[in-house]
Amino acid sequence: MDSDDIYPLSSYSCTHGHREMEHGGEIATGQSIRQDQFVWLISIRVIISNLKGGLSILVPEESKIISSEQINSALKKQQSRSRRVRIEGLRGQGYVAVGLEGEVTVDMVGTAGSYLGAFNDGALLKVDGRVGSNLADSMFSGGIIVLGKAGDGAGNYMSGGVVVVKGSVEGGVCRLMRGGVMIVEGSVGDESCEFMHGGLVIIRGNSGI
Repeated sequence: MDSDDIYPLSSYSCTHGHREMEHGGEIATGQSIRQDQFVWLISIRVIISNLKGGLSILVPEESKIISSEQINSALKKQQSRSRRVRIEGLRGQGYVAVGLEGEVTVDMVGTAGSYLGAFNDGALLKVDGRVGSNLADSMFSGGIIVLGKAGDGAGNYMSGGVVVVKGSVEGGVCRLMRGGVMIVEGSVGDESCEFMHGGLVIIRGNSGI
């Protein structure tokens, strides 16, 4: 998959239209982003373009679903051998790729459950599918790209990094956010961006805020 197919960086090059939140942070709708935040997106694109190859973790198609603990254990072992890992066949397992550190890319195919990428600190996660609730909870740094939809509570307590969701996100987005960037290509639900202390949220669709 070419990086330009994931999100066109040129569509985020506007430098106007953001507004400050009452408790800190900013929300931008449409094609609006500050120039200093734009650098983050460029760095994510470089990572996508440069990392190639890697190893695979295949989730069996049997009736018994492999647990998230088994996936994470295999993921950490593979991470020590390769800078790029692929997980195929996710079917709703929660807490996958939690607390990853360092420059590793994890490509995932399927449906990820809740708390995907929570406490992420440097890894780049790409999901070809949808994600459950609390995506990128308490994320420190790195990047997460979701090509489908995401559940409620995405980006809560984020303090750094970049999250891009190509589809819509349910309510409660980026509550108590302290830093980082959240970009939603689709719409977001109600009760989003409450009590933001920092960071930037870009919503290109409709907002229930």
